[in-house]
Amino acid sequence: MTEPRLVTVYVSQGMLPALVVRGKLESAVIYRFFSSTSLLGQIIGLTVDGLGRVEVQVPEQCVR
Repeated sequence: MTEPRLVTVYVSQGMLPALVVRGKLESAVIYRFFSSTSLLGQIIGLTVDGLGRVEVQVPEQCVR
């Protein structure tokens, strides 16, 4: 079985806005994934120069 291709549907600076989007996707029963550039940005909340960037990704077949 092949891995589904993931598409980025939202990019935020920090985890909080990404969690709001996650809640919306969960209510629509859409599987989602987070891709973060740095664990350090999540731990200390640093969002300078893209350090706290979080991408919300979903399988390609879920995108219209």
